[in-house]
Amino acid sequence: MKNFVKGKIIEVKFLGKDYLKLKIELPSKNFDCFPGQFFMLSSEEFDLTIPRPFSIFYHKERTVEFLIKRIGKFTNKIFKIKKGDFINLLGPLGNYFEEEKDIFLVAGGYGIAPIYFYLKKYNNLKNIKLFYGGKRKIDILFFPELKKILKDNLFITTEDGEIGEKGLLTGLIERYLKKEKPSKIYACGPLGMYKSLNEICKREKIKLLVSMDPIMACGYGVCLGCVIPTKKGNLCACTEGPIFESDILDWEKL
Repeated sequence: MKNFVKGKIIEVKFLGKDYLKLKIELPSKNFDCFPGQFFMLSSEEFDLTIPRPFSIFYHKERTVEFLIKRIGKFTNKIFKIKKGDFINLLGPLGNYFEEEKDIFLVAGGYGIAPIYFYLKKYNNLKNIKLFYGGKRKIDILFFPELKKILKDNLFITTEDGEIGEKGLLTGLIERYLKKEKPSKIYACGPLGMYKSLNEICKREKIKLLVSMDPIMACGYGVCLGCVIPTKKGNLCACTEGPIFESDILDWEKL
């Protein structure tokens, strides 16, 4: 169900220089959220008049949480928000990652948000493996909690090798697939990671679903800012996604 509401910031947690987590109190429990869905956030108080999409990091009853990375003007203003401030929310929007058995979860950087929500939302994690990569140690968020949830089924890479294996995440995944293949792979991260992962999954005949993150301003398919080129024509990520099966995407145009 889509809702347009004003929420109250009840927690602002800074996670290093460029990351923060917002916890927002909703006016009611009339929300049913799933991993991969998103909200459009805006605020007149901080001149955030054009809403922007943020994937749900966690949701429980009357609270919803978002993981924010400082990237541009909009997120710089969000970094100034304080506990007790109010923010507008439209959502939840989009499709989502469905609960599956024997899958690999793949996260790059702050793409951990919907993957974290998946781990918290669904109960059957026995054969779930998470491959999580970042440039540096500070880009690997919530490591202690993820390790507690997944134990030996958590695999980390960083480009500088400060934590986990040194190198690119896709290289580790490609090697691991030689000894074990999942039923599907769910991924959230940068486009370059998707392109490499798509080639690997085509070769190994594994279904890959990716969460696309284009520029978006409405959430209703009106502004056409989030158009994704696919083999079925151009589709809006807000209404047809943001989760897409990789084999329908037009990778040459992306």
